[in-house]
Amino acid sequence: MRLWGVGDLSKLVYAAKKIYDDHREDLERERTDDEFMSMYEQYEAFDELEDEFLEKEEMYTAQVASYVDEHLDLFAKILK
Repeated sequence: MRLWGVGDLSKLVYAAKKIYDDHREDLERERTDDEFMSMYEQYEAFDELEDEFLEKEEMYTAQVASYVDEHLDLFAKILK
């Protein structure tokens, strides 16, 4: 993502991955719907990352879309 010009998003993903890696076993276990919903309170470490992502989501989407448009051959094979 840094190579795509979306370095801030890359930093967010790596920060989230660090939290995920630290709690992987618990995050991946089977849960009921209620248990899943309670994870929002249990894993508040993600809150700040989520807030930052949501604040900049439109910008990130535009940056990724621009990169894909400029490098379409890396993402799709155009058949005629």
